[in-house]
Amino acid sequence: MTLPPTPFTRIVGCRLPLQQAGMGGVTTPALVAAVAAEGGLGMVAAAGITAAQVRAQVVAALELAEAGYVRPQERRDVLVSGNEGLGLVYVGAHSMQSGGYISSHDQLISEKLGYVLSGGDLTERTRVSEQYLLDLERRAFVELCMERKTLERMQSLIQQGKILRN
Repeated sequence: MTLPPTPFTRIVGCRLPLQQAGMGGVTTPALVAAVAAEGGLGMVAAAGITAAQVRAQVVAALELAEAGYVRPQERRDVLVSGNEGLGLVYVGAHSMQSGGYISSHDQLISEKLGYVLSGGDLTERTRVSEQYLLDLERRAFVELCMERKTLERMQSLIQQGKILRN
């Protein structure tokens, strides 16, 4: 299989804009093809999979790239519930925490997630774009990463392979 040269392959002098990366479980052949189609270095994930699976990923990415893969258009019509849905999340999270089913940090995580999924502080059901939701998600993630208990959970998962219930 061959692809036309991209700006990256010309600069670097490589034949294919593909590379192994440590993003197992996240990278898909479609993502690799989309990056390559934009002239970047599409990275095939190889962590935790067999050589045959890596080959299959590369073949799938090349087939998509050669077929002229174009990323899907961003949706701008995602219906979110606004404050109505957010209120339900808050009541549910508070009830679960009051009943001793979840910790106060679990409640915080639930409320952040609910905020994103309901579309934030919107007074009514509204159609929003994917980018709007991604921006809300990124902000919620960064805010959670500033919490000591979130960092303790991440550390426990990385070091012990277990989720800390703090």
